Amino acid sequence: MHKAESTLFKLFVCLMALLGAGCSARHPPVADTSFSPSFYQTDIDKVAVLVESQGRLISRNLSYRYLEDDFITALMRKGYRVASRSDLKKLKIEVNFQHSGLTDFDAVQIGRMLNIPAIIVVSITSMDRIGHRTYNIQKYFCAIGARLISVEKGEVLWIGKIAGYGYATSENELIPGLLYSLAESFPPRQQR
Repeated sequence: MHKAESTLFKLFVCLMALLGAGCSARHPPVADTSFSPSFYQTDIDKVAVLVESQGRLISRNLSYRYLEDDFITALMRKGYRVASRSDLKKLKIEVNFQHSGLTDFDAVQIGRMLNIPAIIVVSITSMDRIGHRTYNIQKYFCAIGARLISVEKGEVLWIGKIAGYGYATSENELIPGLLYSLAESFPPRQQR
C-alpha cells in the first residue's frame, strides 16, 4: 500500500469509528430497572455505594473511586445523603469481601455497621473486546448492574442494569457513560 493510500485508509477507519461512536451517543442505551413493592423513597435518606467487578474487568487506569464518584454524584443530585468513603473502606476490610466477592449478606452487614437504611452495590458484570483493534480503535461491550439492598429486611428494593457497545481506545471510555446512565435511572428521593 502506498503512503497516500495508507493515510486515506487511516482517515477512513477513524471516520468510521467516530460515526459509530456518534451513533451510540445519539442513541445511548437505556437502563432497565425494577422496584420492589416495599421500596419507598421516603424511608431511605442515606445510602452507601460499593462498586465491584467480577474478576479483573476494569483496567488498572480506571479506579473504583472514580466510578463510585459518578454514582454518588447522581444520588446526591436526587436528594440522597451518602456514607463516607473512609468509613466504607474500613468496613470492607473488616467484612473482608475484597477477594471473595460481595454478597448481599455482606452488604447488609456493612449497612448495619454504618447505621444506614440501604446500600447500593454496583457491579461491572461484563467487559469484552469485540473484533480486532484497528489503529487504536476497538469495539467493546460492557454490562453494569446495580441493586439497592434494604439493611433492615435484607431484600433487594431496586435493581437496574445497562449494557452497550461502543468504539473507544480503551474500556475506560465506555464504562463511565454507562454507569452515569444507570445512576440517572435511580429514582429521586421523596420527602415525607
